[in-house]
Amino acid sequence: MNDETTILDPAQQATILLIEDDEAVRDSVRMGLVQFGFHVLEAASGDEAVILCQAYAGKIDATVIDMVMPRMWGHEVAARLLEIAPGIKVVYISGHSEEFMLGCGVLKSEDVFFAKPFYPSEVADKIYEMLGIPNPVTSSFPRSAPSAENDHGDKELGQSATAADERLNSA
Repeated sequence: MNDETTILDPAQQATILLIEDDEAVRDSVRMGLVQFGFHVLEAASGDEAVILCQAYAGKIDATVIDMVMPRMWGHEVAARLLEIAPGIKVVYISGHSEEFMLGCGVLKSEDVFFAKPFYPSEVADKIYEMLGIPNPVTSSFPRSAPSAENDHGDKELGQSATAADERLNSA
C-alpha cells in the first residue's frame, strides 16, 4: 500500500478503499484520488479488501471497486464490505460498458458506475456528492484555466482539475 501526501489536512480527508486487480490501473486511479483530496487504501483483490476493511481502525467512507476480478465479482466484494462497514459508499469501475454489466446482472441501474477510461475528477466529484461534502480540490482550482491569479495579481502555482485529468488519463 502506498501513502501519498496531499494539499489537505489528513483529518479532513475522506478515506477510500480502492480495489483493482490491475496494478497499473490501480496506481493511476490512486494517484487521481489522492490528487483530488482522498486518503486511499489499496487492495488488489476482493479477499484482500475484506481483510483490510476488517483490520482498518479508521472509517472507510467509500470504496471504488473493479467489477471484474479473479475469484470475486465487484458486487460480491461490495456486499461483504457493507456487512463489515454499513453505510460505505460504493463506486464500480470496469473496462466493460455499463450496458454489458447490466446485461450480466452484476450491476443494477441505481449503482454508481464508471467505464474505463474515466477522468479522475468525475469519480472524485461523484464520491464527494455521495458523501455530501464539497470537493475541496475542484473548488480551489478553476476547471477552465490551468492557473489562476491570486489576490495579489500573481499566478498561482498548481494545475486545473482538467489538466490533472488529462495528465492522469494519458498515463
